[in-house]
Amino acid sequence: MGFLDAMKGDLQSLTPILAASLLSRIEARMGLEKVIDLDTIIDAEVSNPQRVLLLHGFGLKEHSMAGLGYSLRKQGFESFLRKYSSGDDLRAVAQRKSDSLTRFCQNSYQKVSPLKSNEGGLIKYWEREPLTRKVSIVGHSEGGLVGCEKAQNNPHLVNKVIAVGTPVYGSPLAHFLPWVPSCRQMRVGSQYLQELWDRGLPEEVEFHFVFSRYDQIVSPPPTHFTQRRRANVHVHFVDNVGHLGLIGPKCYGLISDLLKL
Repeated sequence: MGFLDAMKGDLQSLTPILAASLLSRIEARMGLEKVIDLDTIIDAEVSNPQRVLLLHGFGLKEHSMAGLGYSLRKQGFESFLRKYSSGDDLRAVAQRKSDSLTRFCQNSYQKVSPLKSNEGGLIKYWEREPLTRKVSIVGHSEGGLVGCEKAQNNPHLVNKVIAVGTPVYGSPLAHFLPWVPSCRQMRVGSQYLQELWDRGLPEEVEFHFVFSRYDQIVSPPPTHFTQRRRANVHVHFVDNVGHLGLIGPKCYGLISDLLKL
């Protein structure tokens, strides 16, 4: 495998990503797709499968993650496309309306006891008991940074963070957009990134960082990042795709497997 093979993998991933994005947009207009913003509250019974929030990368929209979302649902997960402004200050994105993640996780319930049944004995109504459920986060590129900071701020609400193609130490291309707040923060060696990692990653959350060895956008992580692993921090490399292909069909299985661990 080499750079040309990774480029080929990205090109092969482009069509299914675009097709899934288009389908997702159509379903969203029809009220069928699970696209949520910071104010959305989803009511769900606790028996539903593991919840996964999907965070898109810089310059993309939430529908870019739709293909992965469809795949995860086939694997038994409950996935949601997360809407946010990728050009904003990343600290503000992670902290804006900080109670939104709490409300999202706490708006679940479990059936406790029947309140009413019909003559045939079939239960029609159940008493509900609120229950907080942790959520897993999959973030592509910039979305991985947002996911990590969300976990730092709310470790009691996050089960796992999978950051794919995330600029853990910056992207050279971010220097070309100095007027965009998030790009200034994603510059190589930025103060934001230094402070983010100096805070440390909470031990109660499991982190998986997935990188392409031939990423065209994100600088490969330095050796000291890959070597300072802890029990809850794992680093993975793929060779068959570049930056975009990390959210394409060639990586669906890997991400699903990591969520199941």
